[in-house]
Amino acid sequence: MKRIVLIITLLILSLSHHSMAGNTTYQTIYYQILPINEIWVSGNPPVLVIDGAQPGGGPEEAVDSSTTYTVVTNEGMFVTPEKPKKIMGHINEAMPEHTHLIVNLSPPVDAEGMGDVTLTDEPQTLVNYILAPGKALAITYKFGASAEAGTLSGIRNVTFTLIDEV
Repeated sequence: MKRIVLIITLLILSLSHHSMAGNTTYQTIYYQILPINEIWVSGNPPVLVIDGAQPGGGPEEAVDSSTTYTVVTNEGMFVTPEKPKKIMGHINEAMPEHTHLIVNLSPPVDAEGMGDVTLTDEPQTLVNYILAPGKALAITYKFGASAEAGTLSGIRNVTFTLIDEV
């Protein structure tokens, strides 16, 4: 009798183990992180207003450093001294005659800033040799004009593009 009880108990335990296996399943998860190379700005600067003149000279430049930019790259070992990133910049339309718009981007660590660059409607290099991300980096704009510009107002869109440095 003990033997029959033992056999039945073992049979029940073995059947219960098999019935639990049917309640479990598995999935294989594949994952991937794609290259992230992004740039964004903190907002728009205020209106650049020229409202004074330099003693014995022309109008003073309007200067603003209230905005910042952030550049993110996650390519890690793929962003190497042999394949750095750079930031190009341009405006959507040439500035009016006798005026200029200059931008200066503070570079991320170990990158090379081009300093003051006069923006045109053709892309120009603003920062070279970017190997690492940078956060809240300064953007400085200077709007200037000669007296021949007269009085005027306008708007320009500035485009910043983060690309591979070739």
